[in-house]
Amino acid sequence: KNINSEKEISQHFLQAINAALLNVKHIVDDSEEMIEISANERKGWDSSVNKNVNNIERAVNQLNAHVSLKQRISNELNDIVKAMEHKRDFDQLAHVELSQQFGKMQEKLSIVEAQAQSYKSQLEEQKQLRLQDALTKLPNRAALDQRFAVEFKNAKDYDKPLWVVVADIDHFKRINDSYGHNAGDKTLQVIAGAISKSLRGSEFIARYGGEEFVFLIPLANKRSLLSILTRVRENIKAIPFKFKQESISITISLGATKVRLEDENPEATFERADQALYRAKHNGRDQVVIG
Repeated sequence: KNINSEKEISQHFLQAINAALLNVKHIVDDSEEMIEISANERKGWDSSVNKNVNNIERAVNQLNAHVSLKQRISNELNDIVKAMEHKRDFDQLAHVELSQQFGKMQEKLSIVEAQAQSYKSQLEEQKQLRLQDALTKLPNRAALDQRFAVEFKNAKDYDKPLWVVVADIDHFKRINDSYGHNAGDKTLQVIAGAISKSLRGSEFIARYGGEEFVFLIPLANKRSLLSILTRVRENIKAIPFKFKQESISITISLGATKVRLEDENPEATFERADQALYRAKHNGRDQVVIG
C-alpha cells in the first residue's frame, strides 16, 4: 500500500514538473520571439542612422545643391535625433515586456519549487512509514536491515564493539490465547515503549517480527552490556499488566553476541545472537545469555 501510494505521489510530482516546464518553455519561446523582434527593430534603426550619415556625407560633397549645406545637415541631424528617440522608446518598452516575461517565469519556477518541496516531504513521510512498524511505532525489520548493514561494516572496518541482541517476550502466545489479540497488541506497545526508555540514544531497537525485538548496542564492553540488558529485563518484569481484572507479570528473554572480525556478514552475527536467545529460553526464560 505504501509503495503504491509513493508511486502515485511520484506520478503527480512528475506531471506537475512537466506542466511547469511546458509553461517555462512557452515563456522562453515568447522571449525568443521578442528578442528577434527587438533585433529587427535595432537593425532598422541602424539602417536609418546609416542612411542619415550617408545623406550628411553627400550633403557635404554637394555644396552647389539648391538646399544649403547647413539646412541639409540640420535636417539629417533632426532625423538622427528622432531615430534615437524611437530606439529609446522601443528599448524601454522591450525592457518592460522582458521583465514581465521573466517575472512570470520566476513565478512559475517558484510554484514548481514549492510543489517539489511538498512532494519531497510527502515522499520522505512515505519512506519513514515504510521503515516503521505500524503497531509499536518502532523501526521495522527493513529499517533494521539498513542500520545493521552500516553498523556491521563500521564495526568490522574500525574494529569497534557492536553487540546484537535478540529479545523475545516469554509465553506471548498465552496472552493472545487467554486474553485476546487486542491484549497482545497492547502488550507489544507497552513493552516496546519500556525498552525504548531503557536504552540510550546511540542504541538502536527494532521490532523484528511477532513478539521479537532486536537491539544494536555499539561501543560497550561485556559488563556494561549485561548491565543494560538486565535493566531492560527488570523494567519489563516490573510493568503491572492487568487483563480482564487479572494482574500478571510478563517477562522477556534476551540473547546477545558481539560482531566478530571473522563474521562474513550480518546474518552470521545475528544467527549467533539467536542461538543465545534459544539458550535463554531453554534455561528457563526471563534471563540474559551472552554468546
